[in-house]
Amino acid sequence: MYCNKNNTVVYFTEKSLKDMRNRMIPKMKSRYIADALRKKIRSRKLGPGSPLPSARELAEQYNVCMMTANRALDILEKESIIIRVNGSGNFVQKNIVRGKRLLLGIADAVAHSDNYARNIWLDVFPEAAISYFKAENCDYRMVFYSDFLNQQEEMFADFDGILISTSYIDATTEKILRKLELPIVLYRGEYEIDLPFSQVIPDHSAAMNPLFSYAKEEKVPGILIYCNEHANGMARARAFEFYAKKHGFSENQIQLISFSELELRQYVLKNLPDIPGKLILTCSGFMTCELIQLCSEHGLVCGRDYQLVCYDNIGKSMKIPPGIPAITSIDYSRTTAAKTAARLLIQSVRNPNFSGYQTIKFPTKLQIHETAFQSRKELI
Repeated sequence: MYCNKNNTVVYFTEKSLKDMRNRMIPKMKSRYIADALRKKIRSRKLGPGSPLPSARELAEQYNVCMMTANRALDILEKESIIIRVNGSGNFVQKNIVRGKRLLLGIADAVAHSDNYARNIWLDVFPEAAISYFKAENCDYRMVFYSDFLNQQEEMFADFDGILISTSYIDATTEKILRKLELPIVLYRGEYEIDLPFSQVIPDHSAAMNPLFSYAKEEKVPGILIYCNEHANGMARARAFEFYAKKHGFSENQIQLISFSELELRQYVLKNLPDIPGKLILTCSGFMTCELIQLCSEHGLVCGRDYQLVCYDNIGKSMKIPPGIPAITSIDYSRTTAAKTAARLLIQSVRNPNFSGYQTIKFPTKLQIHETAFQSRKELI
């Protein structure tokens, strides 16, 4: 007998106790079988993608009925440890390490706003990485900058690896990251950082070599580089400067103009006399339309009086204002960049013998439109 929650005494008959045991024993046996398989997966005796015994084979091996064997496999399937394919069999899921799905941290911000263009440019990185992790049967957890500021090192204990935006990197985060004995991949940066972690960055040369080759062939007399004062913007500006010099442009022909976000207008107006005939390079898509409109207000027509190339293809992520021509641009796929970084992180986690780090570069692309090198369009 026992007392229920209402303190009512309930008496069991011998038959009811027997029925209860009969119901419990198969469940206990199914969990025992599931635990045995899980241990083999955890010890790597059954690696990712390995076939498992069929329900019939398990039933014979453990002397249980088919229903009990199937229930054991169902337990592991619900935990996403195995996959059951009708007509093919049962297999260990990909990216199962130590008997569980990989848990990966994403140190990056996903913040939606009413600014559609902003979401496209910024949030596409973490969202693409999350999408890749899900497709690869991995769990993930967001890591916020405040977690680093609060020195919460213990929160990283469960992670198998971390994907981190370079915008998070500073003295505080670097100190914690160096202590973590797990794979770390940096992404969203456009220049290589001197840290012992794998990195994924764009290959500027793929687009900039043809850009400045055309500029040299067309005898462009000078280059103006407009750049916002932030890390990636300056990296783009330095890349523009490097490849321009590589193709024969001198120091005197190149002018790099850096400014804070609200200073664009005053610098454009200041440089209006120098713009005619020049090649203008903008390091951010958001400043480009304003620059073209400012020049237009003073009688300078883009594509006729000067040529312009924007780093970022703004036409694919935001509506270009009336009167702004299709813009020649250097661009790369943010989705590809994020998925490349996510794939590199998973590969590093799955290879416990890999102790080094690497930098992967993916190509940029030059897209010619009305604002520059229109006569070269057929070559791209």
